[in-house]
Amino acid sequence: MFEKIDSEVIETIKIGTDVLETIPIGMEDGTYRLPGAVTEHETEVEKPKKRRQLKRERKIAKRRASYEKALTRDMRYRGPLSYRYLRAIAWFIIILTQILLFLKISSFFDSKLESSYNELDDFLDGTKDLILPLFLVSNFAYILDKKQSYKAMLVKYALLSAAVYVGIFLIYTHFVKGAEKALVKGGYIAKGELIDLISQKGIKGGLCFNIFTDLFLCALFMFFLNYEPRRFFRGKKLYIFRAFAVLPIAYEFICICLKILAFEEKITIPIMMYPLMTTKPPMMIAFFIFMAAYIKKKEKRFLETGLTKEQYRVYEKTNTNSWHFSLRACRMCIRCAILDLFALVFVLVILIMNMVVQKNISLDEAADAVGRVPLNWGFGETIHLMGMIPIFLLFSYSKSHKNNKIDIAMPLVAVVAIVYVYIEGIYRVLYLIAANGENLAQSISGLGI
Repeated sequence: MFEKIDSEVIETIKIGTDVLETIPIGMEDGTYRLPGAVTEHETEVEKPKKRRQLKRERKIAKRRASYEKALTRDMRYRGPLSYRYLRAIAWFIIILTQILLFLKISSFFDSKLESSYNELDDFLDGTKDLILPLFLVSNFAYILDKKQSYKAMLVKYALLSAAVYVGIFLIYTHFVKGAEKALVKGGYIAKGELIDLISQKGIKGGLCFNIFTDLFLCALFMFFLNYEPRRFFRGKKLYIFRAFAVLPIAYEFICICLKILAFEEKITIPIMMYPLMTTKPPMMIAFFIFMAAYIKKKEKRFLETGLTKEQYRVYEKTNTNSWHFSLRACRMCIRCAILDLFALVFVLVILIMNMVVQKNISLDEAADAVGRVPLNWGFGETIHLMGMIPIFLLFSYSKSHKNNKIDIAMPLVAVVAIVYVYIEGIYRVLYLIAANGENLAQSISGLGI
């Protein structure tokens, strides 16, 4: 194991496909040994440490070899879908959900319309839950491509969320309050009946639709996790800045708790609070956190190999990195769906057993009483993430576009389309109300089903 060599000689060891250059370590007897070698004088405690260190060095060497291969000979496959296509799909689904909303409302006043949206309802039942994941993944790619700073992204989603809030406020104070006043005056409903009906729909999740609140919180989480402060929170204080990432997660957790308490009729959430609440189920939050942590951990592993941040910026845009991200996202979808299923069963069992003990009833009666409670709490919804797997396999994390005007125009066109749907939808509903005034009370009570 030992040999007399000149101190200028450098011994090299090939590990995997990489070559580690190591300087010999001097010993008291004038011999030299290679790093990781175990001597007979070392204790039993030190030997495992040496082996672990050598094993870690081999892993790092293999990682560096794979990173360097991607930098010099990148893989050819590149998914056809970019962040722009994912956003376009998400906006299209959002517009369809608004159309379906007014078709359903209209069908309460004209039963002939029920058959006109069955196919659309079936299609959106399996795709509407993909809206938020599509936006989240597109934001990952957008941040990676450095097309927009964290500050610009936070401002954008804050303004969009505020715009939705203002729009809902105007609709609520002008249309809803005005309609209730007219209906009460006409003797069709009692005072407060329409507001109570809307609140009941909110408890069931019908009013938690402002996805821009979710996107703002996700962008804020990524900001605290990845941004490098230039003035404050430098050095060891950086850990304080990173700790702020808990704040958006805490906001999400509080919103989930409030919705559960409202569903259990423990509290009443004001209608104008709903646009400020999040829409993600618990496991969707877990999926986002895991993917954000994966990106952060990958950068750390890259730098551990001795490569530079400049090289990492190049590696981020490689097809290899894009494909690895897609594969990790697919695996994470499966894991979160399985965890969500276990969580659904666990909560269901706890609720049923609690019902049996408290009310002294049979298991069948308790199961019927519990019903869809865990689903209404948000458990079991992450199964829809499985629908993202084909999209992930066709998605290119590194694909970008030169013309940024389309990215700016897309949300504006989508918002204009949604406004048009609301104007036309409200007009159609008011027309049907006027045409079916004698059955209005019965129709309104049907809205609560």
